[in-house]
Formats: sequence, structure tokens, C-alpha cells
Amino acid sequence: MLKLANQIPINAKQAKHVKQEFKKACEGLIEKGFKLLAGYEFKKAVDGKTELIVFKRSGSVPQNKKLINRVPNNNGKEDFEIDLLVEDILEVCEDEKSTGFYKKVARLLPQQDIYQAISEVKEVRDLGEIKKNKGAIFTSIIKKYARERGLDL
Repeated sequence: MLKLANQIPINAKQAKHVKQEFKKACEGLIEKGFKLLAGYEFKKAVDGKTELIVFKRSGSVPQNKKLINRVPNNNGKEDFEIDLLVEDILEVCEDEKSTGFYKKVARLLPQQDIYQAISEVKEVRDLGEIKKNKGAIFTSIIKKYARERGLDL
């Protein structure tokens, strides 16, 4: 959250003031009908110290005419949505060998959990704290979320 605040820039002396500015900005966008933002929330990262802001997207993903008539899978996700999630995971993890596992994750877990895990991997990467590869960190985080939902990956 603080890195994003510096890039925007939001200049505040304390983290709580940054959070207040984000709240004002997000509420303003939602009130004005900004179509892509459905909501937001603040969460603690895996390290327990870093504060994250999670944006909840709304609106529709542009559809290819060939994909419009496809039947959604058992979790209500279309094939193109699963493919987009897998692409987003691969972009961060850079672990092509695990594509099959990422497809399973994209099929079974909610989009919100996947993007939360991606955000946490990016945070660890940006802090320079990667001890394993990014795919291993993503897998560890996503398995934790799956366990919380009663799923076994």
C-alpha cells in the first residue's frame, strides 16, 4: 500500500493517513460510478506487518465471439476466465512447468484468492525476500487459502 501511495503520489506522514486517503479516493471513484471498481479492502500480508490494499474489480471482460457460447465450468468460470487467471499467475511466477497446477487453482479457487496470492508474491519479490522461486511462494500461499476453504490441492 505504501509503495503504491508513493507512486501515485499520496504524501502522508503516517500509514494511517495514507489509508484514509485511499479510502477517500476509492469511495469517490465508486460514488462517481467508475465501472471497474466494485470495492476494496485492506489486509495484512503474509509477513503480518505489511498492509495491502485489495481492489475488487467489476465490469465484464471483453469476450471473443468464439467463447460466448461456451458453458461455464462447475465454479461458474468460463474457459477464457480460467485462461486469463493462469496467464496472470504465470506472468508473476514465471514457472511454465506448473501450468497444469495453475489451471487447477484457477478452476477451483475464487478469483479474489488468486489475485491476493499474486499480490503477496509480488510484495515478497519487490522486498527482495525470495528464498525459493516465485512459483513455490505462490503455491505455498494458494494452498493455505485452499485449506481455509476446505479444498485439497
